[in-house]
Amino acid sequence: MKKKGKLGINKLVVGSSVLAAVAFLTVVNIYGRRIDWPAYEVREVVDGDTFYTTEGLMIRLAALDAPERSLCGGEEAAEALRKLIMGKKLYIRAVAKDRYERLLSYVYTDKELVNEKLLIEGLARYDSPGPLLEEEMKAAGDKAKKENRGVFGEKCTQTINREKPECVIKGNTSFNGGKIPMYRFPECAQYKTTLVQLYLGDRWFCSEEEARKAGFVKGSDCAEKKWR
Repeated sequence: MKKKGKLGINKLVVGSSVLAAVAFLTVVNIYGRRIDWPAYEVREVVDGDTFYTTEGLMIRLAALDAPERSLCGGEEAAEALRKLIMGKKLYIRAVAKDRYERLLSYVYTDKELVNEKLLIEGLARYDSPGPLLEEEMKAAGDKAKKENRGVFGEKCTQTINREKPECVIKGNTSFNGGKIPMYRFPECAQYKTTLVQLYLGDRWFCSEEEARKAGFVKGSDCAEKKWR
């Protein structure tokens, strides 16, 4: 693992701007290296990739995207994050702000990098790496996919509807960058290669009418075909 950079004393560095921190300076030992970083504690875990510190800072874990709590794997991701960080001293390296004013950050405990841990366990997918640790984060996400862990397992990533075998229409939100949710049935050319990723909001449907009512349109690869 690459060595981590050093934050300014009593401050979070966010790009070219600096946010004053309330936490006191703490000399921490991370991966055998003494680093002068302020220590933070958690007030509230929002979901699998976002939490508030006791000072009111809203932290969004960088380089990953956990499922919304209402989607497959969402509650598991939130609970895992809570166990990793609640009641512990955290050391935060903020690298940017997102459009919601959250601090995109790499978050450490005394033992591990939280971002990497969630990716390795498949509790989030690799996304938007930012300026740091791109290789490490991608490798962690690839490992989870290869091992079918977490959201990449059969519970949340499906090719067959085992719960309702008669409902075979795949509603997919990720085609065209998610701009137009599409549905496909067995006669469509891309049906076999289409995954139903429930953690992203994909769905199974029993009829074309049901899919259309949910806002999905027929895939262009289905041509003029209709599903019985």
